[in-house]
Amino acid sequence: MARRSGAADGRAACRPLPPVERIPRSSLVIRHIVTFTLADPSPEKRSEQSAFVASQLQSLVGVVPELLALSVVNDVDATPGNAHVALIADYADQAALDRYQVHPDHVRVSASIKPLFSGRAAIDFEV
Repeated sequence: MARRSGAADGRAACRPLPPVERIPRSSLVIRHIVTFTLADPSPEKRSEQSAFVASQLQSLVGVVPELLALSVVNDVDATPGNAHVALIADYADQAALDRYQVHPDHVRVSASIKPLFSGRAAIDFEV
């Protein structure tokens, strides 16, 4: 897989992040990334469902106190096998992520969007 340098397509070149060990321990947060694959094969329906998923997840901002940052993004490539939607969220620590998982509003949102998915994958790590 070729890397994009940015020169030919006008995009900024990618730069590596500093090694984690250079970041003071007190500034690390837990990053929670969840990718979702929508079950409906129709591009029109996927677009509608992606917007619904994004609005539901973004409704948690300011409601769930453990959320430090939250972004919802859509796949722009549309390569078969790719996930369609991703959630990227930051938490102060593992305990904050654990509280988020059981927060009533998160549980409600999860229940409202779960039927739309044929697949889900998640990873949690320190940044």
